Amino acid sequence: MDEKLLHHILGWGPPRRPDDNTSVGEAKRWLKDRLEDGTYCPCCDQFAKIYHRQIHASMAVHLIILYKLSGRTGEYIHKSVLMRQAKMSVSSFGGGDFAMLRFWGLIEEQFKDLNKDSRTSGSWKITEKGILFVDQRITVQQKVRIYNGGVLNFYGPMVSIVDCLHNKFSYADLMIGPVIRLAPTQPVLQ
Repeated sequence: MDEKLLHHILGWGPPRRPDDNTSVGEAKRWLKDRLEDGTYCPCCDQFAKIYHRQIHASMAVHLIILYKLSGRTGEYIHKSVLMRQAKMSVSSFGGGDFAMLRFWGLIEEQFKDLNKDSRTSGSWKITEKGILFVDQRITVQQKVRIYNGGVLNFYGPMVSIVDCLHNKFSYADLMIGPVIRLAPTQPVLQ
């Protein structure tokens, strides 16, 4: 029986938030029961939540752009180059959504230079799995559950890159269309 429902039926009120007298095991169980909705960890006060993400059309477009920019070279491309290319093509660049492709193993971020103040390197490359996905040789599960920066599990139907593009974009046009290689400091032509 659901703990919240049991507490309501018995008139106990909501389950007590763990305090200093609560064992770590009890605190973990209390937190686990609340991860889908999200709550603050009673031990460290970090917000904890399971996030659900779905691969969608703009993510697929940006993966194709990365594929066309770096191809099979394994070259890392900075997100500023991807953003400018996206503005020149069919879609605006959704930086956060693009980075989610790492959870499917389709892209990989370059290691951050520890001597720089930035949070991340901002440079990405397409993985072998990403190449196979763009080439329509594999499918991936449509949705992922993420907790604490890692994958819990995948779910939903298996989808191809064409499925992800829906009817919003033409796979053939995206693959044939030109990609203009821009240096990171070169302005975008309007």
